[in-house]
Amino acid sequence: MPPAVVTKWAKESGFSTKEAERRWEKAKRLASGAGRNPEVTDQPEDWRYVMGIFKSMMSKNECKKPKKSKKREDVDALIDKVLEGSDPSDVLSGTSFSQESTNG
Repeated sequence: MPPAVVTKWAKESGFSTKEAERRWEKAKRLASGAGRNPEVTDQPEDWRYVMGIFKSMMSKNECKKPKKSKKREDVDALIDKVLEGSDPSDVLSGTSFSQESTNG
């Protein structure tokens, strides 16, 4: 059975209890990896550390991946093409970089 705080945060954040439990376990693993294992030490500051990780994991923003800008996509495509052996000038022709050079 999950701690009451996990159930409470699941309801408040809109996540399922199962997802909240998964994140709670992950928070404990991360804390343990940082040398703060509250299940071994039972120190209040270690539990606060776990709770801080858990709270940040339960925010809605944590689930969203930032969108890539058009320029970032162009940079990624350019890198991929150059690594494949293509001529960079050929790759630039259809990107926002080529538009900047003609407009600027």
